[in-house]
Amino acid sequence: MKNSKMREASEDKRIVIIQGDITEQDCDAVVNVANDRLWMGGGVAGAIKRKGGEDIEKEAVSRGPIPLGNAVVARAGRLKPKEVIQAITKLTGVFATPYPLSVFPCPGFVNLVTCLKS
Repeated sequence: MKNSKMREASEDKRIVIIQGDITEQDCDAVVNVANDRLWMGGGVAGAIKRKGGEDIEKEAVSRGPIPLGNAVVARAGRLKPKEVIQAITKLTGVFATPYPLSVFPCPGFVNLVTCLKS
């Protein structure tokens, strides 16, 4: 894969980092950083919503708000991936999250981010 890096997460799992259009990826799931209300406005979230359909946001919002550091998995609508993972990294109305990733209450999310940063 062009412009990709692979890191082993475990013996039977792998994470592939690809530079490109997230809405065009042929993969199991895409991850989007989200606010605690799971509203999908602009940027990457907006691109996912425009291409995959508003049902992605409706499904996620129906489960919110959720605490910082947690995630919601929604069906990916018209996108190639099966799921969109909305990872909560910011609070509604707050421009920057003042906490390092290590204090998030969701160990799985911290482990995912750690793998991606390695």
